[in-house]
Amino acid sequence: MKKHISLWLLMFLTISLALPVYLMAQTGMKLTLESSTGDRIITPGIKSFSMGTDNNLVIYLDQPFNFQALNPDIWVDSMPGSYSGCTVSSPASVNATQPASGTNLVITFKISSLTSGITYTMPVSPELGVASFDGRIFSWNIGGTTQPAAVGSYLAVFEGTSGNYKSQLVVMIKITSPETVYPPTAISPLSGAINQTIYFTASGAYTTLQHAVEYSFDWGDSSSGGSGWSTSSQAHTYNSTGTYTIKAKARCVSDQVESALYSTTVTISEFVETYTLTTSVSPSGAGSITVSPAGPYNPGTVVTVNAMTNQGYFFSSWGVDAYGSVNPTTVTMNGNKNVIAYFSGGVSTCTAITWGNQWGITLQKDTETCYVGTVPSGKTYLSWSLYGTSQELLADVIWTFPDGSTRTGNLMGDNVNTSITVYDPVPPGEYKVKITCTQSGSLLIRPILSPM
Repeated sequence: MKKHISLWLLMFLTISLALPVYLMAQTGMKLTLESSTGDRIITPGIKSFSMGTDNNLVIYLDQPFNFQALNPDIWVDSMPGSYSGCTVSSPASVNATQPASGTNLVITFKISSLTSGITYTMPVSPELGVASFDGRIFSWNIGGTTQPAAVGSYLAVFEGTSGNYKSQLVVMIKITSPETVYPPTAISPLSGAINQTIYFTASGAYTTLQHAVEYSFDWGDSSSGGSGWSTSSQAHTYNSTGTYTIKAKARCVSDQVESALYSTTVTISEFVETYTLTTSVSPSGAGSITVSPAGPYNPGTVVTVNAMTNQGYFFSSWGVDAYGSVNPTTVTMNGNKNVIAYFSGGVSTCTAITWGNQWGITLQKDTETCYVGTVPSGKTYLSWSLYGTSQELLADVIWTFPDGSTRTGNLMGDNVNTSITVYDPVPPGEYKVKITCTQSGSLLIRPILSPM
């Protein structure tokens, strides 16, 4: 009799324990997990469950969920009238477009909840220096006064307290680049010989923010793969004849934004005639010329030539097989070529400036004026502007950077300016400006360097 009663009791206990779990799985009930401190997580409906061999209970849910669904419930909301380049996605994602350098733009969002009486704190700072949290409102000046916040992801942790309950919300703030990187428009050369080191050059890529770009190549040769990120000219050797599809894309050096791919075909044969490039400067001793890549060159190779000035001289123009006043420039090797770099000025023609000062000058027709500013290492922002202050002023401007590259500008009347801006970081060396006046007038010079 005792055995009979024990059997019925065992069956009763088994059904009593299993039935709630069965009903929970069949009726879409939710699983609630609560810690000893009162933190609570409520999941979606339970789909099924199983007991593992390691005595762990595994519960399968009928839909995804995230651990931000805490009690008290807190999330991020947009602020009316805040920066249009900022978007908020609940519960905890904020995306903002990096503003232009020196643009004073602030992203803001607020912490919200359906639970009343919550107090909010920010126990973990994102360590951004200019971020603040006041009650419910988070603010961050991502424009800054000298340069914008760097592109990347930042984390801020917020805590909501209601009675004995606390919840933490981790918010990812992602700063993305506003720039577009346009792909290369050409690759050269388009022919070569087997077992020959060929320097391929991609050209035409640029960014909307005029940042420096680097390049990556896919050689179309499965045995060797592609290249890493480097300069516009990179070397490769093909081991067999044939036609290969070669691809290249560009990437912003500072923001890591990539372009689309550009592709063309290259024909590799047994032998290809090569050409030479001869360079010289005028007057002698005024400067030098660098070329990349080095020769000899396959037909169609694009060679970059860069005029480097000596103290007191300015690059003026190219001659023979190179044209114009843009430095550096390129030469396409479809034969033997000769390039001359012409310089102007002299040792005593360049006046040193003091960063942070501004002054006005009057220029006379048919005169050249030059200034040079030396930048040490460790600087993060440079801005050098020329402002016309008289209606009659007409002048051509050439800026020269430490690497020898140049940028041109014009001054035409008052309220017209030309300037250069370099930041994050500023390459050290000499920055020069040559002003060639074609009609007399006055202007204001304003060079800024940070930190001073």
